Amino acid sequence: MASSPRRGGRRRQARRGRPSGRWGAGALVAVINGLLVGVGGVYAATSSVAVTVSAAGAAVVLAGLIVLVHR
Repeated sequence: MASSPRRGGRRRQARRGRPSGRWGAGALVAVINGLLVGVGGVYAATSSVAVTVSAAGAAVVLAGLIVLVHR
């Protein structure tokens, strides 16, 4: 009969994560990319500069709120 492998011989090391509430560079890049894609999408859909400018202002306000809430 074959014996089963030993279990529990190694301990898993705890991952060192960022303290909660802190943003990493990847999260901020994702917010900025979302802002740029959204504004570009509005211009592509409407071809209106006035609508694009207002969408850009709304996107900046929304991105600022997201960053402040998760700070």
